[in-house]
Amino acid sequence: MGLYVGRGGWHRKGLDRAIKLSKEIYKKRKDYKLIVIGPDYHKVKRLIKEPFIKYLGIIKRDLLPYYYNASDIFFCFSRYEGGAPILTLSEAMATESLSICSEDSQQEIINKNNGVIINKFDGGDANKILEILNNKKERERIIKASLKTIRGLGVMEWAEKITNTLINKDEKQK
Repeated sequence: MGLYVGRGGWHRKGLDRAIKLSKEIYKKRKDYKLIVIGPDYHKVKRLIKEPFIKYLGIIKRDLLPYYYNASDIFFCFSRYEGGAPILTLSEAMATESLSICSEDSQQEIINKNNGVIINKFDGGDANKILEILNNKKERERIIKASLKTIRGLGVMEWAEKITNTLINKDEKQK
């Protein structure tokens, strides 16, 4: 099962990408489902008509960890996040969900060791993800590295990364 969480604009947050890749996964595994949490139904209703999509809309924040835990993969396909690690990605990594990020989301805490970075959202990327899911040893290695990354990112490091992002953003605007 895949998971997409995003309340911002569906295009900027990459829901379209999650659906495109999910179509490819679904072609290969008819038992695959994509849970979509967060976006406004009226803004995404034309996108979420696929048979593999379960749209939940906005849920209570305290329920979110249950969805991370139930998911095999978490999609982080934002086209731009500002540089700091986003909360949903960190939460997914902490709950042992395999994190799949787009190359252009530039999530500095994800690398080829602790997650999967893709850029085409096609059958080749779907095969790459399914190979990892089907290879228990490789999946566990990535998850272990993911947990190590999150445990190493304490509150002070997190605050420093966010502060540096804001400073860099201000400097770019000058």
